[in-house]
Formats: sequence, C-alpha cells, structure tokens
Amino acid sequence: MTEVANVTGASPEPARRSGRERRLVLRLLDYWRGVVGDRTYPSMSDIRSDDITDMWPFCFILDVDDNKEDPILRYVGEELVACYGAPCENLRVSELRKDSLLACVTAYAGEILRKGVPISYGDSFKGEDGEGVLCRSILLPLSDDDETISLILGGANYLKNPKPNRMKN
Repeated sequence: MTEVANVTGASPEPARRSGRERRLVLRLLDYWRGVVGDRTYPSMSDIRSDDITDMWPFCFILDVDDNKEDPILRYVGEELVACYGAPCENLRVSELRKDSLLACVTAYAGEILRKGVPISYGDSFKGEDGEGVLCRSILLPLSDDDETISLILGGANYLKNPKPNRMKN
C-alpha cells in the first residue's frame, strides 16, 4: 500500500488581484507540472504541502493502489472536511454521501486511471440540504514507480447557492 505523508492544512490566502492565476485548478495543475519534471508522474514525496499552503485545505489524496474501483481518501483538506460536515479520511469513495462535494469530485477517478493524465471538471449538484452547489475540480496522477498510478492528488472548490443561471437543470 502507498504511504501518504501526514500533513496539515492551512488557512487559504485571500485572492490577490495581481498577475497571479486565481483559479485553484490551474494553480494546482501548474504546481504538478513543476514537480513532475521529465517524468511521466510525480511521486507523493514530490508533493509538499508547505509549497501550496493556500491550496492544501482544498486538496485531497485518493489511494488507488489496493482497489482502483473504490479508492480510499487518505487525506482531505480542512475546507473539504468542513463542506462534507464529518471526518472523511480513510473512507472509500463508495462510503461517501452521494449528495456531497467529495462524491462529485471523486467520481472521475476511474477516468484518470484509464487516461493517465490530469483531468479537470466543472459540475453542479444538489447538496443534502437541497441547495445547488457549483464545483470545479482537478485530479492529478501520482506514482511510486513512474509507471503505475498509485495515488491521485485532487483539488476542488465550490460555490453554494449560485445564481440560477449558473446551475445546470
């Protein structure tokens, strides 16, 4: 089984209106590209939460090493735990509430395993309270041996109760 570093989250930085990219998924993709170098995939040891403190509370790590059909959440950032409303580390994806942000953004794990490349999605769903939620996420492959995907680094942000014209029917 792949070991996931025990790391802590941090409070997100306020958005800056400078030349810096503000979208979480693009910043996380840029970070992943920076650590992959000339390899196919970075390893978990390449991912340093201290380098991405503003994004880390919105990140999660899926362990696909022992069960690719039903991965385990090995790390869930504090913002995503707060959105879920309960501890969710070490839960399998199948154990997540179906009306949750984490269920929505982990639903594409099989696709990243088939394609072997980073995947980003925007989606909308009705939360357990019946209110609309818009989300954007990215899934990034990680590997212990640069051949087989063993972990997926994910990032997600969301907007609750968006304006009606921004929601899918």
